[in-house]
Formats: sequence, structure tokens, C-alpha cells
Amino acid sequence: MRRIPVAPVLLLTLTAYLAGCPQSDDVAGDTDVAGDTDVADDTDQVADTDVAGDTDLGDTDDTDVAVVIDLDNDGIPAADDCDDTNSDLGGPEVPYDGFDNDCTPSTPDDDLDDDGLLLADDCDDENALIGRTEVVYDGLDNDCDPITLDDDLDGDGFVLADDCDDEDDTMGGPEVVGDGVDNDCDGAIDCADPSVPQGNLVGDLDASGLPTFCDVDACRSITGNLLLDNYGGANLADLSCLTAVSGDVTISNSPSLTSLRGLEKLDHVGGSMVLQDDIHLASLDALESLTHVDGSSLELKGLLALVDLRGLHRATAVGYLFNVQGCDALTSLDGLDSLLSQNIVRIADNDRLTSVAGFDVLTSVASLYFYNNDALQTLDGFPPLTQLYNLTVSENDSLTNITALNTVTSVSGNVRIANNVLLTDAVAQALVDGIGSIGGTVTVSGNQ
Repeated sequence: MRRIPVAPVLLLTLTAYLAGCPQSDDVAGDTDVAGDTDVADDTDQVADTDVAGDTDLGDTDDTDVAVVIDLDNDGIPAADDCDDTNSDLGGPEVPYDGFDNDCTPSTPDDDLDDDGLLLADDCDDENALIGRTEVVYDGLDNDCDPITLDDDLDGDGFVLADDCDDEDDTMGGPEVVGDGVDNDCDGAIDCADPSVPQGNLVGDLDASGLPTFCDVDACRSITGNLLLDNYGGANLADLSCLTAVSGDVTISNSPSLTSLRGLEKLDHVGGSMVLQDDIHLASLDALESLTHVDGSSLELKGLLALVDLRGLHRATAVGYLFNVQGCDALTSLDGLDSLLSQNIVRIADNDRLTSVAGFDVLTSVASLYFYNNDALQTLDGFPPLTQLYNLTVSENDSLTNITALNTVTSVSGNVRIANNVLLTDAVAQALVDGIGSIGGTVTVSGNQ
């Protein structure tokens, strides 16, 4: 074989080139993966495994970084995001935003207190007892409106625990004397209630005893008579506790008296009641509690300023005689709403009386007298009666119509139709002829 000589210059050049190549110090157990590019001075450590595509930098302790995925950019990694395609979903529930943020339908987005009301209709969405119409007596402001009452619905100052009727502001507290209401719901009214202090004066009471009469008791009666003649007061306020008088009540000749204020509690009179010649007394309104007069009469005489009888609207019986006489300002009998029956009714000498209406429930009268009522034109409005003991219609200068008496079928005593200057005798006689039975005398005369 022939040897080919190598030139010394070429050998030197190759040696120099090899001397400049980088040297790798791979440690036992290191596995380079395809695509790994070692950089100068890179020292792979034992058991280091390079991942495909990893480029190791010139350090001595290479740590590979994990890649974080968050496709919807809501700051929540895909691994923790229940919907990584919607940035409104994936975190904890956000109330009232209209989204199921935590992808859990059972987590409420609205109506957090589960009372069936959405926030728009719920004034407190953290408390299921608050947020709807007020529920009375539960101790809560259900509608978040302090003005809406939860208790004391009638506004009388008494809560339900102390109020026997929380729908009526006149009932629920202690008995209030004189208001006609059973305030404490015990079945007894005003001075009939045993819880109200009671008192009684034995003997007669006159004007000298008035100032101290009600000093002790809220309700006080008189076993005796009330006698006020020429009384100088304008009213009877000192008698504000008076409930009953067993004897007579007489108030007369008292020109200063303009009102019966003070008698609002007077329920009954055992004897007669006479109001006479109290010329400035204009109203009976203070007799609003009077239910009956048991004696011989209730007489209203010479009360020149009296305009109506409305204070007698509760009276069911007013003695043997009911007499309204000489009350020149009286124009009607309005106010006798409860009078059921009467022995004698006398309506006389009332110059301005134009109507006898007012006896709304009267069904029985023994004797009936109408006379000297100069302005009275008709008896219309007087209740229909069938039987009388006596009947007198006389000296009523303006009277032309008596047809209200056509219902009378029997008079056991006398009939007198006389001296009514505008009423014809023919009309009077027709009335008499229509009465089937008359036991006494008949007088028809002096009419037109």
C-alpha cells in the first residue's frame, strides 16, 4: 500500500479547530430531548428532564414555569372557572347582577331572604319577615314604614294587650263617664259600670249646694229633689256628675240660664220634670242621656228662646203629661225620636209652631190636645193613631188641614174641633163622621 503524506500545515489547522469546540459535561442519568439546544456553560443536573421546545438558559439550576390558561380574561384560571368562555361567570355569586356567577342555580341572585319578593319589591332582602305588607301585632316593621301601625291600630294609645277593642278608639281604656260607650268592654256603660266611683246625696239640692256637689264622685245621684228657682248661672256645669234624681226636677224663673250644660249624665228622673219661664234657655241638648221621666209630667213652659226638642231624642217615656206650652220660638217638635207612648200630649200656645212632625215612633196616646198654635197650618207629620180618650183641636188660627187624624176610629171621651178660623166646619165634621165610636160629647163650632 502506498502512503500519502499529510502536509504539516493542514495538520496544524485541524488541531487548532478542534481545540476551539465547546465541551459538554453531561452528568450520568441526564437525558436530552429532541429539540433541546444546550447553551454554552449549561450544566444539566442529575434527573433533569427537558421538555420538548424548552430552551435552557445559561444557569445551573433550570426550573420550567407552568402555563396559566384564562380564556375569558376574568382573572380566574380555567381550572377554577365554571365557565371560562364568559367573563361574567366563574367566580362567587354576585347578588342582583342577573347572572348565575357560580354556575349553581340553587345560589340565589335575588330574593336572598327567600321570602318570595325580589329586591325591587322587598325593602329588606336580608330578613324574610320584612319586606311585604305590614303584619299587625308581630312586633316587626314589615313594610319598613314606621308610620304603618303594627299595634294600637285605632290610635287610642292602648296596645292590643291593654285594648279590648283595637278597632275602635273609643273603646279599650278605662270607662269614660258620660260618653255613652262601654269603653272597657265589660257590658256596663258610664255610671252603670261598677268600676266608676258612685255617690249619692240624700235630700234636696238647691243652688247653694251646686258648687261642691261633684267634688268627690264622678257619678252621683240625688235621693230627693233638684230645685233651682231664680238660679243665677248661665249653665249647670256644677252638676256634671249627676246621673239620677229620685224626685222632681224643677228649674224655673232663671233668666240668666242659657244652657243646661252639666246635665249630660242625667239618665232618669223619678218624679216630674218642669222647665218653666227660663226665658233665655235656647236648647235642651244637654239632656242627651235622659231616657225616662217617671212622674206625672215633663213640662216645657214659657221657654221663649227654645227652638227645638232635640235633646230629648233618647226619652222613651216622659210621665203622664207631655206639655209643650208657650215656647214662642219653637217651630217644630223635632227631637222626640224615641217616645213610644204617652197618656197626654198637649201642644199649646206656641206662636211660631208650624209643624207637629217629630214623634217618629209614637204609637199610642190617650188624650191629644192642639190649641192656640197661631202659625200651625197642618197636622201632617203627626203619627197615625187609631184610639184616643179625648181629642181637642181648637184656636189654631192658621190651621186648614187635619187629615192626619183620619186614622182615628175610636174616642172614648170627648171630641172638640172648634174656633180654627181657617178650617171649615165641613172638614171638621167629616173628621168626626169618620170616627166610628165616640163615647163623650162632640163639639164642632167656630170654624170657618
